[in-house]
Amino acid sequence: MMSYLPVGSDRVLEESDSEMFFTVKMRYFGSVRASRGIETETYMAYEGQTLGQLLLDIASKHNSEFCDEILLKGTDSIRNDLMITLNGVILNSDEVSMRIVQVEDIVSLFPIFPGGG
Repeated sequence: MMSYLPVGSDRVLEESDSEMFFTVKMRYFGSVRASRGIETETYMAYEGQTLGQLLLDIASKHNSEFCDEILLKGTDSIRNDLMITLNGVILNSDEVSMRIVQVEDIVSLFPIFPGGG
């Protein structure tokens, strides 16, 4: 598993930072997993960071294919056809943009599979 600091951070975590930063586990499914190439990883989130901000940070750190799985092409908006859960609870887009991530949260990203029948 990898751990990343938020975008724009160019410093190393120090002991005194332990109250400012904490880990959040990311889980990827379907085409999101295929574009990332791994099933899970751990990110460093900061105190007061929303889930939406964390997802933007994550998308900016990876290849365009992975970014396109999370964001609407050419925007900072999260795709409407991406199901996001936080600790097993499905969130709508307003909740994603406003929900503050907490210590040891588990975020899962699922592409919505088209269907019919």
